Amino acid sequence: MPADVTGDSEAAIVAPRFVQTAYSAPTGWRSILSATFAAPQSPGNLLVVFVGWADATTTVSSIVDDQGNSYRLAIGPTRRSGAASQSAYYATAAGRGAATVTVRLSRTVPLADLRIAEYSGVDASAPFDVAVGNSGSGSFASSGSLTTHAANDLVVASNYAQGRTFGPGGGYAQRLLTANVSDIVMDRVASTQGTYNATARVSTGWWLMQALAFRGAASSPTDAGGAGGTAGGDGGADVGSKGGAAGTSDGGGTGGAAGTADGGGTGGAAGSTGGGGTSGTAGTGGMASTGTGGIAGTGGIAGTGGIAGTTGKGGTTGAAGTTGRGGTTGTAGSTGAAGTTGGSVAFPVGYSANRRYLQDRNGAPFPILGRTSWAI
Repeated sequence: MPADVTGDSEAAIVAPRFVQTAYSAPTGWRSILSATFAAPQSPGNLLVVFVGWADATTTVSSIVDDQGNSYRLAIGPTRRSGAASQSAYYATAAGRGAATVTVRLSRTVPLADLRIAEYSGVDASAPFDVAVGNSGSGSFASSGSLTTHAANDLVVASNYAQGRTFGPGGGYAQRLLTANVSDIVMDRVASTQGTYNATARVSTGWWLMQALAFRGAASSPTDAGGAGGTAGGDGGADVGSKGGAAGTSDGGGTGGAAGTADGGGTGGAAGSTGGGGTSGTAGTGGMASTGTGGIAGTGGIAGTGGIAGTTGKGGTTGAAGTTGRGGTTGTAGSTGAAGTTGGSVAFPVGYSANRRYLQDRNGAPFPILGRTSWAI
């Protein structure tokens, strides 16, 4: 699932993903429950645990697993007076094995039900955002409302009901429905910050419902080009040699988004084929190097695959050696002026065919640097 990217964002949020579930729902009376994942966990993934039982006084004594993961209480116990209880826990996976999660209750109870789930793409250091729990009766179980504090929160919900559970309410995906006691695990990604409510269709009778929100994992925004960059002699302080809107991976030059803040750069604002800009998103010198070669590196803004040409961002600035801190060789960029034929960016912007960079509706590459004023 692609990350949402904004031009003025230092990091994008990766949408969480469901990995697997397991459960234990024995008949009769139990004080200890265990459930084992079918596949090994990936370190850093989120583990979510719901445990419910049919009395309103018993508590959870301990929750552990055989991989050394440390569990924290998210909410609970949520209780139905005289009838039932449920608590929810979470952990960040540390081991690489298939964890067996074991819950011990303070005494033997009837119809205990343990549900466990694994998710990727969740903040590993501080995953928990907010939780809510509710009890009631009737044909629609509801967690009550929770308000997330960030976009792309993962909301995981589960119920413990007197009767049967038939399926999730609107917006949620069912991940598990246990045998015997018929309890659900479901989730959704809350794409925007706001208020959410988890619901499930149940038969008549009492029910408990809990919903937990977890923060999506942050990752560095993806550059539109390759790994290389023409930082110039002293240049590259802002974007530097790690590339940027340019790069060889998109069929452009060898350069990248060279640093605009320093006086480096060996070339002019040029690139003899910069007027075309047909090779990809990159110029051989990257997007900018304001040093002795003017605004761009050796291939300039109008390089072989640069922004010059069809997007109109290059070309005319290619002859701008005089605008750099040096500029002695910058006049070589005069050939880049053909980029004025590209005009301005033709919104909307979308992914290229190979999904490695952004382009406007005319197919012209559209790079984004870390703090550019462009936003999508």
